[in-house]
Amino acid sequence: MTTVRDAGYTPAGIKRAFASGAFPGPRTQVSCQPLSQTGGHGDDWTPSGAVMGTEMSDLPPGVADGVDAVRRAARLQIRAGADWIKVMATGGVMSAADFPDASQFTVEEIRAIVEEAKAAGIHGTLAHAEGTSGIKNALRAGITSIEHGDLIDDEGIDLMLERDVPLIPTFNINFSLMDEARIARGEVPPWASRRCATSSTASNSTSATPSSAACASSWAPTASAACTRRPSWPICPIRARAVPGDPGGHQ
Repeated sequence: MTTVRDAGYTPAGIKRAFASGAFPGPRTQVSCQPLSQTGGHGDDWTPSGAVMGTEMSDLPPGVADGVDAVRRAARLQIRAGADWIKVMATGGVMSAADFPDASQFTVEEIRAIVEEAKAAGIHGTLAHAEGTSGIKNALRAGITSIEHGDLIDDEGIDLMLERDVPLIPTFNINFSLMDEARIARGEVPPWASRRCATSSTASNSTSATPSSAACASSWAPTASAACTRRPSWPICPIRARAVPGDPGGHQ
């Protein structure tokens, strides 16, 4: 790996340590803290009233509601050195208060985040997006890339093709979330194991054969089907940018 794009929770100090030569590592683009609505996929609240702790103390907070608040949250990530702004556009497997098919943030809220990324001149925005409506909300707001895309439908595929938005599919299911011994020891949240099992069953029963191995996704049969619509769909939106000592830019 010569260049990687972080999709959340990595502070800018990591990329700077690599770039300075203090530690060996690839060219790194970071997203810092993902942005989430209250009770959304990036909100660490659990049913016990405790938090899971992914909002790290060395990153700005990411939970915000309303256009003005999400605009400020995006600016905080940019100030912290983010190259990308990660948006939780739907629920997910690991979050306690939502489901993967639930849409999160309005089109107007996501559009404000997109505007801030463009104004700052950073690489762009990426959306954790599993549910159909959340995928389309992110696309209509101008998101740069869709991550997962599990339940994308034909309209969503058309929007991606129209806007030339890359799909970054999920390549495999984390089956450790369904390990009975881990569940018995309390190492896996019960909601995560149930959702992972449901997604796995749905994938196995409706899996589509993608036309490109790069687009294969055992998690998301509909995302795999999307790849048959565009066999050459890019799976990584990292863009070339000139850097000192590398006049041709890098990938």
